[in-house]
Amino acid sequence: LNLVIYGRKGNSERYTTAFGSVSISLGQYVMPYFIVRYVVGTILLIALLIYKCRRRHSSEYQNIESYLQQNSLMPIRYTYKEIKKMAKGFNEKLGEGGYGYVFKGKLRSGSCVAIKVLQKSKGNGQDFINEVATIGRIHHQNVVHLIGYCAEGSKRALVY
Repeated sequence: LNLVIYGRKGNSERYTTAFGSVSISLGQYVMPYFIVRYVVGTILLIALLIYKCRRRHSSEYQNIESYLQQNSLMPIRYTYKEIKKMAKGFNEKLGEGGYGYVFKGKLRSGSCVAIKVLQKSKGNGQDFINEVATIGRIHHQNVVHLIGYCAEGSKRALVY
């Protein structure tokens, strides 16, 4: 960026720049309008880039939550503490699947449920979203119904 001021410096109070005119009084510090404009523009551009970067790298929790809301799949949300209480400390293991372990649990109403505790996912929660999407779309008498889920940080569980 080259700064070139055109005009006579003598007693003149008006200077013409490549980007516009600047009025000054003698002896006063001169900060041309275009420098302020570019500084403010640069700050706004940096703020916009930071905003977009943060928005793009939103947490996997928000991705999971928005998926559930968009697809009208609003099962009950449980805390990890509630899941652990339902499964009685994960004492009774029923089996093991591709994404985690399945434990026997009991709801407050007395109904028996299967609680699938997912292992730590490698991606951005895509395994969890895929599992919820698959179970949420299928409605068949021989396929379990998704009752609830838990998504607290890296702790994920599905209640069937």
